[in-house]
Amino acid sequence: MADENKGYCGGRALAAVLIAGLFLRLYIASLPMETMLPNLLSDDVFYYLKLAGNVAAGRPASFDGIEPTNGFHPLYALLLTVLYSLGGQSLGLDMPVRIALAALSVFDVLTGFVIYKILMLPAFGSNRNGALLGCLFWTFNPFVISGTFYGLETALAAFFISLVFYAYLRALESGSYHGYLSCGLLAGFALLARSDAVFLVAAVAWDITVRRNFKALLLFLSAAGLVYSPWLLWGLLNFGMFQQDSGAVMSYVNGVREGGFLSQSYMQAKFSAIYLTARILAMFAASIALPIALLLLMPAGRKILRGGLKKSAGSFIVWYCVLLLAYYALVLGGGTRRYYHPLLIVAALFAGLVYSRLSSASLNIRKAFAVLLLFNLLFAGWFYWWYRPLSPQAWHSDLYDAALWIGGNTKPGDRIGGFNSGIVGYYSGRTVTNLDGVINHNAYLSITNRCLYAYIRESDIAYLVDNLNTFPAAAPFMGKDDYMSHLKVVYKKPLRERPGEYVVVYEVVD
Repeated sequence: MADENKGYCGGRALAAVLIAGLFLRLYIASLPMETMLPNLLSDDVFYYLKLAGNVAAGRPASFDGIEPTNGFHPLYALLLTVLYSLGGQSLGLDMPVRIALAALSVFDVLTGFVIYKILMLPAFGSNRNGALLGCLFWTFNPFVISGTFYGLETALAAFFISLVFYAYLRALESGSYHGYLSCGLLAGFALLARSDAVFLVAAVAWDITVRRNFKALLLFLSAAGLVYSPWLLWGLLNFGMFQQDSGAVMSYVNGVREGGFLSQSYMQAKFSAIYLTARILAMFAASIALPIALLLLMPAGRKILRGGLKKSAGSFIVWYCVLLLAYYALVLGGGTRRYYHPLLIVAALFAGLVYSRLSSASLNIRKAFAVLLLFNLLFAGWFYWWYRPLSPQAWHSDLYDAALWIGGNTKPGDRIGGFNSGIVGYYSGRTVTNLDGVINHNAYLSITNRCLYAYIRESDIAYLVDNLNTFPAAAPFMGKDDYMSHLKVVYKKPLRERPGEYVVVYEVVD
């Protein structure tokens, strides 16, 4: 192993991987918007950009400049607000998107570096080639890259989660209380980056408790609370709740659609969520399946896999994965692929760990493992792009067309409403109000009170835009059974990638 650590896989190889990964991401960020909208970008990125622009201009934290919200993750919003404060308003519409993607790309590549540092810890074998392989697995994994190019907080959250992993493992090594304090501070920033990092905080806190190091536990939780509590206090003072609008409204809507506990609709919803989660995990597994299959065919390989991540890295990583999976699969209805993004950090660590444990195996086996892993990444990339027409982003070009139609066919003072309203709000040049409550507190309250149509009328919303299928699905929350009879179709266009579906603009006629 010593010879391997002094070999060609040194600092220059690491730098080459990271620089190549960054240039690849910057190239993707420079692609035409017509390519990124239907293939990469989430509609929600435009919520963040509009919100940041409003805050930088001195308006409330809101998507439309009117309706306040806490339905966002503050660290990423702060990053974008700084961008707009430095002149982002003068850059047009597309350039802020590209700059945001470039910033996320930097954090994404830095996460690869942290993964390398973790794999160089004694708990992971301190094997330089294994560490480089884990870094490469992360840096060039198509699911990692696509998760970053949703344009959301995903890459920023992954960076801080990996830092918490590293800081806690270092604290366990050194036994230094300063290490637990640093880990807690980083955990606070991880929570600000994405609130579901609470499961990582819980996993680390449990691990410290099991080790009966109560002073370390107090330091860790106090430091995390010190960083995160101002955000919670802001939400409580302004909205009367700690939970963000986005999470609260999703939990409520899912609960309504599931019906009573253990009812048939409830059980169907849970099985559907578990299936969705399993499908996402299967997609992730596509990037590491071949080398694992190789090891399963060998008795020595099976022994290495049985050693697993838990024994080497500490049970906190396993508990974190369990909590994250359980929450999204059983509570929040499965969610989307980006919710499970941190599991790819664990997969990268696992790949590097397995390679380091192969140090006693023959050179041919180690080479076969590395080659199969790299081949797997290429295969996963091909699979990912082949799968694109079935993605949630596929209809974003249709929303963009609707935004341009609205900009050219409505009056500047007209207010527009939509459930998937990010792209329309960003590109239409009109005041567009979010109606699904994700980034609109008053809409959230209207949904929970089942009076959303009354809110639409009271807000003087003149037009509604969305997928045609969205409007019947929203009926239980409207508070008016015949609300569709008060809407007049003024624009209707079939979706390019979804036969039988349409994007539609309604005029509210009464």
